[in-house]
Amino acid sequence: NQNSNQEHQSNLEIMVHTVTSEKETETHDVGYVMWPSSVMLALMITENPKLVLDHATSCILELGAGCGLVGLTAATLLKNHNEEESKEDEVIDGDAIDSTSSVIFTDYLPEILENIERNILLNDLNVHCTTKVAGLDFFDQPGNDDSEYDSSQPNWIDMEGTKRPQVSLILAADVLCYSNDAINVANTIYAGLIDGGKAILVSADDNKRFGVAGFPDACRDAGLEIDVTRSNSSVDSSSSNNSEKDAELLDNDLGQTVGYRNHNYKFLIFTITKPISS
Repeated sequence: NQNSNQEHQSNLEIMVHTVTSEKETETHDVGYVMWPSSVMLALMITENPKLVLDHATSCILELGAGCGLVGLTAATLLKNHNEEESKEDEVIDGDAIDSTSSVIFTDYLPEILENIERNILLNDLNVHCTTKVAGLDFFDQPGNDDSEYDSSQPNWIDMEGTKRPQVSLILAADVLCYSNDAINVANTIYAGLIDGGKAILVSADDNKRFGVAGFPDACRDAGLEIDVTRSNSSVDSSSSNNSEKDAELLDNDLGQTVGYRNHNYKFLIFTITKPISS
């Protein structure tokens, strides 16, 4: 089956096409479906748009984008922000400015990347915000075992072998599924960020994801700074200003994701910074 879901968060409406056939789930093509952590990270940046808008004149990279909910949310925030900025500039100068905002969605399988492109079209993006889609394999990134580059290489590498410019913000949800993901994702974040850049990663806790426990140490070994926040439930994760209705909507959204069972689902939020070189 194929369907289109709507995620409503703080007056944002994001259209997401997912593939929910048994074939995809049985073959571990996890990028075809929605996961709880992607909903939580999308909510985080919607409730705290400054996390994204501080990077409105630069580039944002989503790792393991899957259906693209997080990147779509970021791009929609940027689009809305830049539309307002453009209107103000038209009033002042009589001519709208061009936006330099960009969101790059990355994942591994071509079919998943095609689905992301479909979701970009569903949300009428690429106006006032540039969106791009690229293949990215964690194993190929500088510092990882299968890479031809060491960690001093100041680029992330797409699946065509092209060196891509570093970005100021990386977003990722539920990318720590296997034990070796800790090191691979940490090195990917280091390779992808400019000095002073930031990454926000949300994951199910270490009882559900094998790569989570070793991730903080892997980040530190890669030269990154990391803070970890534990969230005990969907309701606890939402803003204290949210109404009971908002909490119900969030729980409904989470209830449509794969693996979410109840309010006791635990999340870990990793806030990562790449230090400025001395």
